Amino acid sequence: MRIIQHEEAPKALIQLIAEYYEPITAINMVILIGGDKYELMHGKMAVFNPETGAVVIDMEACMKDQRWMRRGMAFVPNVWCNLIYSVFHEGAHALQMMNDEISFDEQTWDLQCEMLDHTADVMAMEQMIDWFEIHATTPPLDQMGWVGQRIQTLFNEIYSKAPDVIGAEMDILGTEAAGFAEVAAQGPDFEKHEIPGLMQAIGRGDIGLQIKGRPCLRMDEILGADREVRG
Repeated sequence: MRIIQHEEAPKALIQLIAEYYEPITAINMVILIGGDKYELMHGKMAVFNPETGAVVIDMEACMKDQRWMRRGMAFVPNVWCNLIYSVFHEGAHALQMMNDEISFDEQTWDLQCEMLDHTADVMAMEQMIDWFEIHATTPPLDQMGWVGQRIQTLFNEIYSKAPDVIGAEMDILGTEAAGFAEVAAQGPDFEKHEIPGLMQAIGRGDIGLQIKGRPCLRMDEILGADREVRG
């Protein structure tokens, strides 16, 4: 399997791609793009082409998509989660083809993908939660290649306008924290009456951790909030 980096990808991402895709024979090439190639993917974070066996991951799109921030993640963990999700999601589509759940037909491929996306989402979420239980720390920016450089530039540009926001992001970099509990508690995974119990559980050390006195949640705890953190 070839891995082609049009822009330098995070080292940990390349390692995951090499290890996870190795037994998936339907994938023979992974292309990582960014920057001025954003329009090629029409905003999609990643795609799997069953005809060529290629997975394309758009790191620029992974920076723009804020889906996990709506669940309480900070910006950098959200970007990292998007990258990991892209690997597992497209791998799920390739496995579906290997298991004869789908077959390539150019005329019906888009419809097939739409029908099978839910299954791929479930697979990707389960794999992500398991993976983040082991690899809990988001890589520091200097180990995230082109993505880290872009994030550092962005932070430098907006620091003067939002120093508290950037300061909070920097506080959790290099830790297992993926987001602040009070932000996650305002998202779709929690009811208002559950918030005191969440904070108490973090205070007891049952879940989460505290960064500079602020209750935080780990990546797998935010992703699995509906089945783990609440309980």
